[in-house]
Amino acid sequence: MELQKVLDTLRMSLDQQINELYSIKNEIENLLEAKKTAEHRIEKLKEEIEALKKRIEELKKKKEKPVKKVSKEEELEKFARLAEYYSTMRASKAAKIFDTMPSQDVAKILLNMEPEVASKILGYMDPKKAAEVSGYMKEYQ
Repeated sequence: MELQKVLDTLRMSLDQQINELYSIKNEIENLLEAKKTAEHRIEKLKEEIEALKKRIEELKKKKEKPVKKVSKEEELEKFARLAEYYSTMRASKAAKIFDTMPSQDVAKILLNMEPEVASKILGYMDPKKAAEVSGYMKEYQ
């Protein structure tokens, strides 16, 4: 009987240790799977970093390319063409657009319009913006 109790105690102890070992084994397997997932994610991130580096280099190269210099004649033609487009619009609509544009460009466009059309548009523009544009128009004439 005594021997049976000792054997039962040892068996329970062994069963408990076996359960602990299985638990440790499961934890190790989970950690290995997590490691594998992390390594896969790291590889993907490395690939993304390389792609971003390439993109940065491409953008640097684009930035370094010289910008085509527009001749004075081409610039005048562009503003004259824009003046034609805006002249056909209602003055109130053109003024709303001009209020959002750089004043120097607006002045160059207005100088290419008939004075009556330009004055109507200036009348619809924000007064401060119209005054600034008028100042540039004086400079460019």
